[in-house]
Amino acid sequence: MFDQAVAGKFSAWPYYISTAPGVAYAYLDDYRRNRPDIFHKSETIAGLAASMGVSVEALTQTISHYNSRERGNRPAIEQGPYYALGPIKSYVVFTDGGLKVTDRLEVVRTDGSLIQGLYAAGSAGQGGLLLEGHGHHLGWAFISGRIAGRYAAEFKPDA
Repeated sequence: MFDQAVAGKFSAWPYYISTAPGVAYAYLDDYRRNRPDIFHKSETIAGLAASMGVSVEALTQTISHYNSRERGNRPAIEQGPYYALGPIKSYVVFTDGGLKVTDRLEVVRTDGSLIQGLYAAGSAGQGGLLLEGHGHHLGWAFISGRIAGRYAAEFKPDA
């Protein structure tokens, strides 16, 4: 949650809310237009609480507690309109690293033997590779899916 002072900053460069480097920068107005499910704005704390579906008392108490404490360089929340982004839901969750795989993306057991006919792609087939940066995991998913699919199609089980 934040107020107009912060909202004013997050409407132009260099204060973006989220980014995909080299592709786009998302500002507060982008969330208003494209994510009405998580964008909340109201002239009052009570109105914001209602929009978010949370207790007015709890939100008021949380803001009061925040404003009364040391905030470092973060400003107090005190001037409407008030904004909130959320609740955010995690739709893509994975661990960095994945299963141990061969160059052919065959899954390897802990004893080093292959699990015949099992191939891994995407985040499951990273083989310990850490993909940092926006979008890199998508490129790996596409490429590794094609590689694993090709070898899976060629696989002939032992009789």
